[in-house]
Amino acid sequence: MYYDSGATKLYVWCTGSTSPAGHTIEATRYPDQYYGLIFLNGISYITIQNLAVNRSNYYGISVSSGASSSNIVIQNNSFQYNFENDLQFMPGSGSITFNNLRINNNTCTNSGLARSRGYSEGVCVNLAGTSNTTVNGNIVTNQGGEALQTNGSVNGVTFSNNTIDGAIIGIYVAAVTGDTRNVTVTYNLVKNVSVNAFAIGSEVSGANVDGTKMYYNVGVNPASAGLRFGQGTSGTTIVNSSICNNTFYGAYYGVLAYGPTTDSSNVF
Repeated sequence: MYYDSGATKLYVWCTGSTSPAGHTIEATRYPDQYYGLIFLNGISYITIQNLAVNRSNYYGISVSSGASSSNIVIQNNSFQYNFENDLQFMPGSGSITFNNLRINNNTCTNSGLARSRGYSEGVCVNLAGTSNTTVNGNIVTNQGGEALQTNGSVNGVTFSNNTIDGAIIGIYVAAVTGDTRNVTVTYNLVKNVSVNAFAIGSEVSGANVDGTKMYYNVGVNPASAGLRFGQGTSGTTIVNSSICNNTFYGAYYGVLAYGPTTDSSNVF
């Protein structure tokens, strides 16, 4: 293999000069566990597509660490049996951001094994420090943790037309590392999750959720709620939410609201 850093392309030369399309290409991770099989640090205007990212002993693709990035497309890839998060966006500090991301038409199957071994995540797509992001048309099956989630310091994310069958929470709009703002969740199907189909909440005091729009989603057979609204963490606010025209089947609770949910700006 040869990586052309100037052209930002990875070249693969197979024995017998055959096409790489006819082969399974396997690679190990970087020495540091947090890098993943594919690690992007400060790289912009890059497309990752048509790859099988399997059996990483930590992340599948990691966009993180010490520099900002923009205009990243991750599409038409498959992820299987990765230990932690399949797609990890996590800045090294509050000043680092990832802007204009497109995460579309990927499949994630049987990943997030870490969650069953006492780790905190095991997520298919984990977003922090992102803005102007679209997560569309992905298929997630048997995820060990949450399927799709924000982790804070986020402004402007759309989760749309995703199908999730088996996870702890299907789509989780969360504020952990900082405020989460202006997230839209629409036309998603979530079924057979072990807790909630959808959730909105804050897990850290001082991290707030503002401006979530959730409409025309379907949740089928969640073990607890179709939508859990409010984490109950003291010192947080959830404001300016608009929740309408969602359908929940077979849920123990349709909408389970508790914690900081009484603000009049939230509309159901």
